[in-house]
Amino acid sequence: MKREKIDWTKVTFTDVTEREKALRAMLELMDVPEARRDARNLRNLQWLNRNLLASWGRHTLAEAAHESVVWLLRWEAKMRG
Repeated sequence: MKREKIDWTKVTFTDVTEREKALRAMLELMDVPEARRDARNLRNLQWLNRNLLASWGRHTLAEAAHESVVWLLRWEAKMRG
């Protein structure tokens, strides 16, 4: 997976919210545990980053979901400074 260059100054909270909603929809389709679907929770994002591909790697949405998790983690890191 190639990491895209993102200009974080142009990312809006609407972009983040849409990414979170899309991720939640993918996680529901993949039958990820309900407790881990909240993409606003940093611990859930970290858990998903470690476990998503290992446990659901064969699912057709796994790669897209993992890309969203990584994007959200990068955004969190930028916001925390």
